[in-house]
Amino acid sequence: LRDCILVRGSQSILCLPRLDGRREPCVALPFVSALHSYSAAVTREVRHMAFKSPRDTVCAVDAIGCAKATLDTPRLLLLSFLAGAYIAFGGLLAVIVGGGAPGLASANPGLQKFVFGAVFPVGLMLVVIAGAELFTGNTATCIPAALSRRITWRAVGRNWVLSYLGNFAGSLFVAYVLVFLTGLFLKDPWLSSITAIAEAKTSQAFLPLC
Repeated sequence: LRDCILVRGSQSILCLPRLDGRREPCVALPFVSALHSYSAAVTREVRHMAFKSPRDTVCAVDAIGCAKATLDTPRLLLLSFLAGAYIAFGGLLAVIVGGGAPGLASANPGLQKFVFGAVFPVGLMLVVIAGAELFTGNTATCIPAALSRRITWRAVGRNWVLSYLGNFAGSLFVAYVLVFLTGLFLKDPWLSSITAIAEAKTSQAFLPLC
C-alpha cells in the first residue's frame, strides 16, 4: 500500500498497481478518496484474474483427456513406468522416515502417521512435475472426454490398461532394485513396519476396501 499511496500533506499521490506489473497514471487525491480508489482498482483487477468457469474447467479436462488418450504406445508405457516408479519412491521414503521412528510411534502415534503421510506425496509431486502418466489421474481425466464424445471408450480402455501396466512395472522396478537388491528393509525397525503395513492391507475384507 505504501508504494501506491504517497501522502503529501493533505493530498495523496495515488499510483494504482496492476496485476500485470504496470501502473496507472498517478493522480493527486485526498487520502480517503485515494484509499477508496485503490480498493476499487484492486477489486477490478481481481475480477479479471485468470480463472475458469465450471464449463471452461470441463473443457480443459476434456483437452487433457484427449491428449492422454491419443498418446502413442511407447510414450504412454514409458511415462506410466516413470509414474509407478515415482509413487513407489514416495512410498519408500515414507517407510524409511515414518517407519524408522519406532520411538515416535509409541510416544505419539498421530505424529508418526503425520510424518509418514507428509513424506509420501513426494512421489505425487514428481508425477506432476515430470508429467508422468498415473493410472488414477487418467481415470479422472479420460472420462469427461469420453462422455463428451471427443474420444472413444476404446481409447479410454487402452489408456487405462497401458497406464496400469506401466505403473505396476515401474513400482516393481523400484521395489526390486532399491529395496530387494539392497536389503534395505531386512532389519528392524523397517522390517517390522513394512510387515505391519502389508498385513494390515492384505487382511482387509472386500467391502471395506471398496
